[in-house]
Amino acid sequence: MSSISGFTGSDADALQLMQNKLRHWQPDVEEIYLDEDISLASLELYDTPESTYTKQPFEYGDMVVVADCRIDNREELSKKMDLPLNIEAADVFFIALAYKKWGNDCVKYLYGDLAFVIWDKGRKSLFAARDHIGIKTLYHTTINGRFVFASEIKGILAHPDFKAEINERYIVSSIGGVHEASADNTPYANIQLLPPGHFLEWHSGNVTISRYWEFGKNVPAVTCREEEYIQKFRDLLFEAVRCRLRSPQGLGAEVSGGLDSTSIAAIAMEILGKGTPFHSFCHGKAQNKKFDVYGDDTYVVRDFCNKYNISGYLHVVNEANHSWDIAEDILLNVYDEEDTTEVPLLTGAFLPAAKSAGVRVMLSGHGGDHVASNLARGFYMQNAIDKNYLRLWRNLYREFGALRSIPRLGYYTARGLNGTAITKEVSKKALQAIQNSGLRSEVIEKYNLLANPAAIDLLSASCLADKYVRNMRFRAAVKRAYTHDLVSKHFNIEYRFPLLDVRLMEFTMAIAPHIEKKYGSQREFYKLAVKDYIPTAVWDSGKSMVPTTPFIHAFYKKNEQSIRKLRESLDSGLTRFFDEGKLRNTTAKLNLKLIVLNNAYKKIKHKQL
Repeated sequence: MSSISGFTGSDADALQLMQNKLRHWQPDVEEIYLDEDISLASLELYDTPESTYTKQPFEYGDMVVVADCRIDNREELSKKMDLPLNIEAADVFFIALAYKKWGNDCVKYLYGDLAFVIWDKGRKSLFAARDHIGIKTLYHTTINGRFVFASEIKGILAHPDFKAEINERYIVSSIGGVHEASADNTPYANIQLLPPGHFLEWHSGNVTISRYWEFGKNVPAVTCREEEYIQKFRDLLFEAVRCRLRSPQGLGAEVSGGLDSTSIAAIAMEILGKGTPFHSFCHGKAQNKKFDVYGDDTYVVRDFCNKYNISGYLHVVNEANHSWDIAEDILLNVYDEEDTTEVPLLTGAFLPAAKSAGVRVMLSGHGGDHVASNLARGFYMQNAIDKNYLRLWRNLYREFGALRSIPRLGYYTARGLNGTAITKEVSKKALQAIQNSGLRSEVIEKYNLLANPAAIDLLSASCLADKYVRNMRFRAAVKRAYTHDLVSKHFNIEYRFPLLDVRLMEFTMAIAPHIEKKYGSQREFYKLAVKDYIPTAVWDSGKSMVPTTPFIHAFYKKNEQSIRKLRESLDSGLTRFFDEGKLRNTTAKLNLKLIVLNNAYKKIKHKQL
């Protein structure tokens, strides 16, 4: 895991300023590379056993490489490049060799979480790429004709010649709860985020951005028989976990007691072996009875720990562990963009303990709901709206049988005839949410916020495959993952997401028609694939009964005054978007957003002073 930064041209002082701003954590090593054409810097955490073998920036022939990366298919690449299978080389070495062998097409052969930049000294050109899903980030801009990049926005803001411009559309969309479709937007109009599945080329001042992968397009053909689907899926799932267990220090996982996180942790223990040190972190019973509305299912996590002889490595937290000092530090010194959920912020309840316990890698079940263990089924209303009555009947029949399906067929058919009214219902709810945000009506109209199709798009899927694509097109899904990665870096830990493994997701997409026909939902198929490894209680419920929701409310209540105090110091550049009366009554969740967005305005003013 690394924080990388740099720019075309040579300026040691500017590079040092960028590197200093990215050092909000404790890297194991930091290095720079300078020549008359390029300035590159890396802050690196040793998060794989091989990371100590190759320092960054890495010089290889005419190339200089910096990367925030974990390559998951090292063995496959070694065979393709005639290398020893157990070669003592860091993952950045494979990136350099892949680029030398395949050029721009190297991204089609590299699997894992990665963002990297390669400077070609011979061609005086730059090549950069971001992984398929977008777990790692790479931001970029142009300053006085120089291409400038960093793995975090704060790195670019630190460049002495950068003059930031606020992105008003991004700001008001975020406040209104409207998720922009564009994958490259940031709070700053002149800083872009390289989208997932894209690469970038710079040469002679010209920047070209190209897509190399899109989920749902050119899905690899399935080569096994239908009766082998579960075993093939299980094999891919085990491999997705196995390749994310590479760590020079301790391993851990969020284990909520739900299906996704518990199964990932259980598979990790199947690979590691019973009794292998493995830390489990979960939210337990709330201390305050007001928030104790979901009961306590830590017994499920305890069952898991007992099964694998790791009870001594269980860590249970509740609202008492949610320190405002840690949260404020994350909001003001780590976040550059607002979060779409509070979940990454609340990991501050256990990440300090994880760091103290020597955990270097944290596994998460996040992403399963989007594809690999998706809950969606039926799609009755959309089938009716699309007048696909044969599919509608098949889906109803599979779920309810013939007699109970007949009245339902009539209901959905009648409702579907007026699909416009259903769309209006969704739009009405979106309108209400935007109006409750406190934004002035002219601001809502200026930026046409009510026309944003995100909410309607997510509800318009007509089958499983369609649902998967829409879920991954929704930026919030990826943003939570890379925000987890950013927050955990602050504590010298790397988050890893096996259920967002590209090959696992592509296989799930390829067999979606079969899953829908035989099982109804991907969730039922997933449960069959992992049933031998998880506690019975997980199999019965599938979902954690103690999500982070009550602790989010407890966090709001406990820190209400601190949150409001920070929110009341809003810059006039932000308050002008609001009706003054409504601004005093904003929700706690919106206040957290405003704190981060307000920080963006403050950073611009600080640069101007």
